[in-house]
Amino acid sequence: MQDSQPLDIVPFFSTLKVNKDCDAFKRRREYVTQGVSSEEANFPIAYSILVYKDFSQVERLLRAIYRPHNFYCIHHDNKSTPLFKERLQELVHCFDNVFLSSRSVLVRWGYFTVLEADLICMRDLLKYKSWKYLINLTGQEFPLKTNWQIVKILKTYQGANDISGSLLLRDDKRLTKKERPPHNITVVKGPVHMAASRAFVEYIFSDQKAKDFLNWVHGTQVPDETYFPTLQNNPHLGAPGAFGGGQELMEKTLSMVRYKLWYYSTETCHGKRVRLICVFNIGDLPNLTQAKQLFANKFHHHYGQHAYDCLEEWHRNRTRDEYLGIYEFDAREYSPLPFVKYRTNLR
Repeated sequence: MQDSQPLDIVPFFSTLKVNKDCDAFKRRREYVTQGVSSEEANFPIAYSILVYKDFSQVERLLRAIYRPHNFYCIHHDNKSTPLFKERLQELVHCFDNVFLSSRSVLVRWGYFTVLEADLICMRDLLKYKSWKYLINLTGQEFPLKTNWQIVKILKTYQGANDISGSLLLRDDKRLTKKERPPHNITVVKGPVHMAASRAFVEYIFSDQKAKDFLNWVHGTQVPDETYFPTLQNNPHLGAPGAFGGGQELMEKTLSMVRYKLWYYSTETCHGKRVRLICVFNIGDLPNLTQAKQLFANKFHHHYGQHAYDCLEEWHRNRTRDEYLGIYEFDAREYSPLPFVKYRTNLR
């Protein structure tokens, strides 16, 4: 099946006079702005979203995860086009709980700026006192679980952080600094994606050991893949919700945050590979809709549009069925996960 032309809401959105037409925009795009369950309303989630291009795809992601009690910080890359930034400004203007980060950096893969962009949004989000967990995203992802499902899963974590990791090899380029890391830290690498408790995010900005390690990773390569996993998997540092199950179990523990198909995956990629990761297409839908993870990475705006459209419709229909009371979800299978069972230092 050949790709259709991408569905693009930009022409409609660009014709809006935002100061007058935000309500019309939200109605037409069918944002969920009311009628959420009390369980969801009592468990707000914070999102840090790093974006660079493809406004339509970013807006569709926001629509899928938007709830009026959650909080959303969007960081646009400094090298984004002026038009992209302008449209983001128009978009966030329509919501009280969606905002652009207090400052932006020019993000370069492998450099500190990738981590810095997330940290900027995390600090901004801490100004809002009610959220329980933080999930970091990029503009090329899409949820595999509804907001209600995500809430039920995060509640089973009981303060544990879903941040996976594995030990670095001695010759890894991330360890090319002359001095050893502070505080008897063993450097751990892992995906940048995470679901972190509020207490863990507060720890990052308040604990001196976390600050010292941040200074250390500043001069290393790909620090976004070592900073959070290392704090999570060195329990002697005292990070709330850290993993205390030991090295062997750490290496076997899988994250539930992101469904991704790397080149070494045993599952087939039915799309294309870009920099070793699968960009999903229509043939990946059966696996995507059955996956246990919260989000999928990645999608390209002008590729696999049928897959993206179908997944969006499937997600929308599941949300509808929840509110109609005809779909149930049991999150108990997430509670025995090792990072939950061996969580430490809870506040």
